[in-house]
Parts: sequence; C-alpha cells; structure tokens
Amino acid sequence: MDKKIALAGLCGIVTGLAVASLLGHRRRNDQAQEVSSQSADEEGSRSLPEHIKSEVWSRNVSFFGDESFGLIRESFVVVVGLGGVGSHAAHMLARSGVGALRLVDFDQVSLSSLNRHAVATLQDVGRPKSEALKLRLRAIAPWCAMDDRASMFTADLAAQLLGPWGGGGGFPEGRKPDYVLDCIDDVNTKADLIHYCQIHGIPVMTACAAGGKADPTRLHMGLLSDASRDP
Repeated sequence: MDKKIALAGLCGIVTGLAVASLLGHRRRNDQAQEVSSQSADEEGSRSLPEHIKSEVWSRNVSFFGDESFGLIRESFVVVVGLGGVGSHAAHMLARSGVGALRLVDFDQVSLSSLNRHAVATLQDVGRPKSEALKLRLRAIAPWCAMDDRASMFTADLAAQLLGPWGGGGGFPEGRKPDYVLDCIDDVNTKADLIHYCQIHGIPVMTACAAGGKADPTRLHMGLLSDASRDP
C-alpha cells in the first residue's frame, strides 16, 4: 500500500511539473506573439490615414471642439495605482485621445483582481499590472504613447516617476506631466504624492476609495488626515 501511495504521489508531482512546463512554454509563446503584434500595432498607428483618426475621435471633437481636443492629444498624464480605479481611468484616457500615459504600479495581476480590472485577462495573471495594461491598451489605442513603470510610488522615487516624459512613442521628450491621477489606496503614500505635486506645480486629481463599504448614508466630508485605511 505504501508503495502504491508513493507511486501515486510521484505521478502527481510529475504531472504537475509537466503542466507547469506546458503553461510556461505557452506563456513564452504568447508573450513573443504579443511583442510581434505590439510592434505591428505601433507601426500601423503611425501610418493610419487622417480620415480614420478623424472618425475614431469624431464624438470627442464634437463634444470638446477642435482646439480643446487638440490640447488633449498633446497632453501627458501619469496614472499612479492601476487597480479597480486606476485601470479604468487609464483605459478611458487612452480611448479619449490623450497623447501619452505613464502607468505606475508595483503590483501584479492576480486572480482576485480580475473582477474589477478594466482590461486584464486570465492570461495576464502574474504579469505586472503596468505591463498588462500597456499591452492591452496598445491594442485598443495604438496612437497613445505609453510608459509602464512596475514600481511602488515613494517620496524618494517621486522625481523619477512623476518626471518629464522620456518614454518615446513619438511624444515630445522632456514634457512635464499635464496631470497626475492618484489612484493609490494607502493614505500615507497618497499624501506623499499630493505633496510632491503641490510643491512642483503639477495638477493632481485624487481618487478615494470605499473598499468593502456598503452604506452611502455614512459618507461625510473630512480631511485626508482624518482618514484611516481606505481614504
């Protein structure tokens, strides 16, 4: 009996290793195909006829007007935090015609985050959120230049993560962010980001959270310093 149990265990281990190897091989092939597809998308975006671009953005221009939409096309936005709030924000900014996005998040896509992430799929599980978002948004809006940073925002890295554009993609180098979108879910880190933007004259919009909360009657106005856990 012990021999049969040991043999069954060995078979299980071998099967598990085989499945892991197969998944790893498939993931590498998928990544290679994605890189090839990404290059093709970038090349295609540069050669898109103007009348196609005009049709893509026709509703945007109708709403904002030619001059204002031109400013949107020339804008550079940094999104910090790419979870249930930041991924949707970045997604819509890319679709709306923003010229350049910097995507910042230290975390990886997990199974539990798929229920709220804007564009991640099962294939992205284990991949940095910044990389996954850039990959998916390139297929949606290849005309938007993107710079992905798999890094946690800290006060020490603020100058690097919120610094001028240097991500290529045909967008002007050295351009200062026109806006920073704070989608961080930690109070102290949010405060560091807001402080840096304030002293460096960078417009910032902060998104606050209500994780696990279900009673809107308990909402009230207050200071960030009064908040605990989800701000």
